[in-house]
Amino acid sequence: MRPSAAATLSLRSMAVAELVADADVVIHLAAVEECWVQLTSSTDGSQLYMGTIPAGSSMTWTEKHAVQMSLGNPGGIVLTVDGKRQIPHTAEPVTLDFSPGTSPQSS
Repeated sequence: MRPSAAATLSLRSMAVAELVADADVVIHLAAVEECWVQLTSSTDGSQLYMGTIPAGSSMTWTEKHAVQMSLGNPGGIVLTVDGKRQIPHTAEPVTLDFSPGTSPQSS
């Protein structure tokens, strides 16, 4: 018995998602309160994003290399990295390090 087209498409989507997950770090930030954000490349320090995310808004970044994310109001956001909720354990501004295939670290 052959799998249906939907089952085949689902399996292909899962395989593509696994490849993307291995090659990229996907960062999703949803602002509950306004939050200043700066995203920089860990390799050369170049700025990838800097701005204020208004309450009720969200942004997603997909990066192939390690990045640093500085947050001005970490208590006012919901942060998800590679599909896993991250909880910055501070209300003070913080800088977090993210790399493809690794867990985030505070710096």
